[in-house]
Amino acid sequence: MRICISAILATAVCGFSSAAFAHAHLSSSEPSDGSSLKASPTRIALQFSEGLEPAFSHMIVSGPSGDPISLGDEIVGGPGDMELSSAPATPLQPGRYVIKWEVLSKDGHKTTGTTSFTVTP
Repeated sequence: MRICISAILATAVCGFSSAAFAHAHLSSSEPSDGSSLKASPTRIALQFSEGLEPAFSHMIVSGPSGDPISLGDEIVGGPGDMELSSAPATPLQPGRYVIKWEVLSKDGHKTTGTTSFTVTP
């Protein structure tokens, strides 16, 4: 009986700890990672696996020269506040663009990453 209770408690603790220590991972992006677009995107959006803290979640888009491009206001929204989105201030010129993101999930964990896309003439 003692072994059974110990096994149940251990399983419960392990299950709780994995849920409690989850991080916001990138689920999808718009434009999708590695995509090639015929025209400038009107929206750049990142969808995450967990809710985000708006004040501490940001993205920087770098153009073909490596310099950051100007974006409109960032919006944290979507289902459960799991999306970070913005729009380019001006249409993007042909070339490769890299989106570097840094987010803080609602559970207090920070994650970072990159995704990219190309605008073709």
